Amino acid sequence: MKNKKSTNLIILTGSGSGGPIAPLLALVPHLEKELGRASFLFIGAKGGTVEQHMAKKAGISFIGITAAKLRRYWSLSNIFTPLRLLMGLVQAYRVLNALHPRCVVGAGGFVQVPVCYAAWMLGIPVFIHQQDVMPGLANKLCAPIASRITVTFRESMADFPHGWSVRNLQTVNKVIWTGNPVRELVVPPREKAIKHFKLDPDYPTVLIMGGGTGALSLNTLVAESLGMLTKSFNVLHITGKGKKGSPHKRERYAAFEFIDDMASSYAAADMVLCRAGLSTITELAALKKPAILVPLPGTHQELNALYLSEEQAVLTLDQKLITPDNLATFLRTALFDHVLLKSLGKLLHELMPPHAGQNVAKVIAKALEAK
Repeated sequence: MKNKKSTNLIILTGSGSGGPIAPLLALVPHLEKELGRASFLFIGAKGGTVEQHMAKKAGISFIGITAAKLRRYWSLSNIFTPLRLLMGLVQAYRVLNALHPRCVVGAGGFVQVPVCYAAWMLGIPVFIHQQDVMPGLANKLCAPIASRITVTFRESMADFPHGWSVRNLQTVNKVIWTGNPVRELVVPPREKAIKHFKLDPDYPTVLIMGGGTGALSLNTLVAESLGMLTKSFNVLHITGKGKKGSPHKRERYAAFEFIDDMASSYAAADMVLCRAGLSTITELAALKKPAILVPLPGTHQELNALYLSEEQAVLTLDQKLITPDNLATFLRTALFDHVLLKSLGKLLHELMPPHAGQNVAKVIAKALEAK
C-alpha cells in the first residue's frame, strides 16, 4: 500500500535508554535545514519515560505504543513477544496511516521494529542509524526495509546488506559512513565552570558519570576511594537520579544526581571517566576530551570500548578488576600525563567524522528527493 498523502512530518522512533534517542534529537535542526519547514513526532514505548522526557524537553510531541523487548536469550517473557509485536505493529500502522509522514527515522531500540515495518507497509521511506560498533537486533531486523543506513564507524558498513530489500532486489550501496549526530554544546571557559561547581581551580578535575540512570558500581568505587582521589584532583561526580554520592563532605568533591548543563561539566573536566555509550563518547570526541571508559559488562559497550582502545583513542578499565586503590593510582597516573591526555583527545576526535548530523540529514534528504 502506497503512502497516499506525504506531509513534511518526520517520525523519529527509538526506545530503551537515552542512547538511541540522543542522535535522533541532535538530527532535528539539520533535517529542518535540509528539508525546509519540517515538523516532528517521536514514537516511543508506552511507559517509556526516558524517551518521553527527552522528546518533551526538545519540544517534540510524543506518542507511546506497545513494544516488545526482543530478547536473544531464554525468558518467559519471550512467549508474549509475538503478541506484543503485533499489537505495536497495529498501533504504529494506525498512527502512520492517519498522519502520512514523509519518512521514519530510527536509531535502535525495540519499539523501532513495529514502527519501521508499519511504515514499509504504507510505502513510507525508512532510515536507520547505527551508533555502536556492533549492530543492535532492532537495526538488523529493520535493515532489509531501510532506504538508507547510516553508521557511526566505517567498520560497521560491512555489517549490513548493501541494498537488498524485501520488495526490490536491485543492488545499491545504501550503507553510508556519516559519524554520529551530536547536539551542539557551547562550552564556557574552564575557570567559569570550576567556579560554578565550587571546585579548586589549582587542581585538575576528573568528571565521573555512569550514564543517564547512573551506575551503582561506579558510585560505590568513588565513595570508597574518595579520600585518595581528592588528595590529587577535583572530582565532579554525576551519580544518576535517585542515587547519592559519598555521604562525606570533602574538599574538591562535588556530587550531583543530574546535571542539565553538561557543557559546563565538560568545560571543568580535564579527563572524563564514564561508561561506553556512544552518545557520551561522541560528545567527548567533538570536544577532544580524553576519556577512560568502564563499559557495562556483558553489553555492546564492551565492543565500543575495545574498538576505541585498539585505536588508542581511549583508556579502558574492566569493572570486574577495579579496586579503590588501583582506581586512584590509574587516574592519578593518567591525569598528570599531559602528552597522553592531548593524544587521547586528538585521536578520539579524529575517529568521529565532523558534521555528522549534517551528513545524516543530507543522506535522508537526497534519498527522499530521488523518490
